[in-house]
Amino acid sequence: MKGSVFCASIALALSLGSANQVLAQDGYRDQFLNWIAPTGPTGTVGWSSPASLCQLLPGSAPSIVDYATGGVTFAANSFGTIGLACPMQGTMNGVLPKDINQVALRFSNPTPAAGCAISVYFVDRFTGLNSGWASDKSHDLTGVWTANIWLNGSTSPATQHTYDVDVYLFRPQSAETSCNPVAFGMFMEAAPPPIL
Repeated sequence: MKGSVFCASIALALSLGSANQVLAQDGYRDQFLNWIAPTGPTGTVGWSSPASLCQLLPGSAPSIVDYATGGVTFAANSFGTIGLACPMQGTMNGVLPKDINQVALRFSNPTPAAGCAISVYFVDRFTGLNSGWASDKSHDLTGVWTANIWLNGSTSPATQHTYDVDVYLFRPQSAETSCNPVAFGMFMEAAPPPIL
């Protein structure tokens, strides 16, 4: 009996170790079970927009728009905040508004310890309620990543409301060229429930 419990414990420890290695290689979950990974959206895309087609908010820092990649980033030697507002005009791919449960952002944020940050919010323009995510300084997100963020129940789309996906890029003056966040595209998706 003790031998089989010991063997089961070893098997469990090995499987948890393997799972943690996969998470370390393929991304990470934050405290709200949002999934940040170098892969694309995790569900069926019901709406999408490249960052390059979003509205630049008044007062934004000077930016560079790359229509080939869809990317928006800081112009040379600029700093501050770039704000993008992307109106969600409806859903597609057979996804009903009531089934939308995640907002996703394709982005890059290398060397965040220098102070650069990126965030995304799904905003109900009728009520002002929002669900969102902001990067932190503990994860170097070099390359292209996707943040898949669960919506709270109060921001699940309703057909009579209007919605935006808002993205903010931040670079402090002290960072100069040591970090440079880039937004590439935004998605709304119907995703399977998270595995806890």
